[in-house]
Amino acid sequence: MIIAIVGTVTLVRMPVDLFPPINIPVVVVATFYSGMPPQQIEASITNPFERFFTLASGVDHIESRSLPGVSLVKVYFQPGSNADSDVSTVANLAMAQLRRLPQGTLPPVVLKFDASSLPVCLITLKGEGLNETRLKDLAQERLLQQLDHKNLNLDVAWFRDLNPTSENIALVCWRELRAALPAELSLRVRLWETPRNYVDYEGG
Repeated sequence: MIIAIVGTVTLVRMPVDLFPPINIPVVVVATFYSGMPPQQIEASITNPFERFFTLASGVDHIESRSLPGVSLVKVYFQPGSNADSDVSTVANLAMAQLRRLPQGTLPPVVLKFDASSLPVCLITLKGEGLNETRLKDLAQERLLQQLDHKNLNLDVAWFRDLNPTSENIALVCWRELRAALPAELSLRVRLWETPRNYVDYEGG
């Protein structure tokens, strides 16, 4: 079983000129361990990462969520810091910490955001019979380029005649990936609306 993060989807985005430019880099680290309960995720993965990420220079504060099988850590840096350098630093720290995490923990996925972005949901994938590289490549080719930080109603052809509800987004993502996979391989798309609420689609 392999789980890969796809990214964020912006369902509705207000015009950028309504907001002043804000340069506050935020690095998000998503780490997966299938079947592990939230309390164990927090103790075994989230808390160790939080402590380790304080070693990065320029950190303003850290926030986290521990979900069933998923650890999400958001590292906020001081305004004006170099976002590319920040994400590289956090990625290196995350990989260095990986060997200290429970055996079977998947390599963390590190994403860069900023305070002016408005992500409203997170999409994760699980595939039986797929290696991690293949699943990530499929997500990049079939989903991320089309959905990441897009206004679904205006920018994505898939939703011109389809209301982009959470259920429909999960369904469309599953169909796009399913079309590129052999029939014998299973696939699940999970769309996180909040740290506690999600929608699954596995076909049918």
